[in-house]
Amino acid sequence: MNASIELQVISRILTSQDAAEVETLCGFDASYYSVLQPQIRFILNHREKYGEIPDPFTFQAEFQNLTIVKVAEPLTYLIEGIGRNK
Repeated sequence: MNASIELQVISRILTSQDAAEVETLCGFDASYYSVLQPQIRFILNHREKYGEIPDPFTFQAEFQNLTIVKVAEPLTYLIEGIGRNK
């Protein structure tokens, strides 16, 4: 379960066009992740340094073995899931 919700949140962060949604999901720091901590740290560090999250290509270049997935779940599901993950 952990890896699933973590991958869903990371995928939504990388693909969302909704700035408020990205802001909300980036509010969960690496302590909420157990399996994909290096990946979320990369995203959050990139955001801190450049003011934006990395684009999917930049992310995939860094983490070639991780596939970004399409996420259709509502934001509330992702928030609840990553909250339980901690």
